[in-house]
Amino acid sequence: MTKEFPQINLTFSLHSPFNDQRSELMPINNHFPLEEVLNVLDEHIQQTKRKVYIAYILLRGINDSTKHAEAVAELLRGRGSWEHLYHVNLIPYNSTDATAQSFVESDQNSINIFLKILKSKGIHVTVRTQFGSEINAACGQLYGSK
Repeated sequence: MTKEFPQINLTFSLHSPFNDQRSELMPINNHFPLEEVLNVLDEHIQQTKRKVYIAYILLRGINDSTKHAEAVAELLRGRGSWEHLYHVNLIPYNSTDATAQSFVESDQNSINIFLKILKSKGIHVTVRTQFGSEINAACGQLYGSK
């Protein structure tokens, strides 16, 4: 993609900065370990000079702790002069009838603390605005219902 479609915006689904936990949440991590993917993303940024977005779904009591926020910042800082082109999108979890009941949306205080930690470490970060959750049409909810 870097060579053939350099204008494409990339988003990498992180969801945990810890390899063991990330593998539980996203088994693809076993085939494409976090550090290897980040090295490829570094190369993409260096060649294209374009932002890479880091998607991070916040799950209450699972990946929304201060320890997680500090580790996310540690992953993205010190990567090189291009590190400012990483942008984290914090995504509040949207539950559906079809998703695991063990996942719950983080409370607003936890989201704010996570955001504050990343910002204090110089990480570019945005909290995704949720639209449509009251009609079960927010991100992932329509898919979950079909």
